[in-house]
Amino acid sequence: MVAAVSAALRSGEHLAVQAGTGTGKSLAYLIPAIRHAIEKDTTVVISTATIALQRQLVDRDLPAWPRRSSPCWAASPRSPS
Repeated sequence: MVAAVSAALRSGEHLAVQAGTGTGKSLAYLIPAIRHAIEKDTTVVISTATIALQRQLVDRDLPAWPRRSSPCWAASPRSPS
């Protein structure tokens, strides 16, 4: 999944991926998106359909991403209000 997301970011093509609960979908798109943003010196926006998923990304998935893997964070992720 990470390779498919990376390829879609490089090519600019759309990608639809379906996978079961607990398979790591969030990290599979967050990791390549963060890498893409750093390499291209651009912003990546992650939009979610639910507040619950926003909370999961901000409170669990992003903190799980090792800080040493990313040279910088322009802004800290914000919890949804």
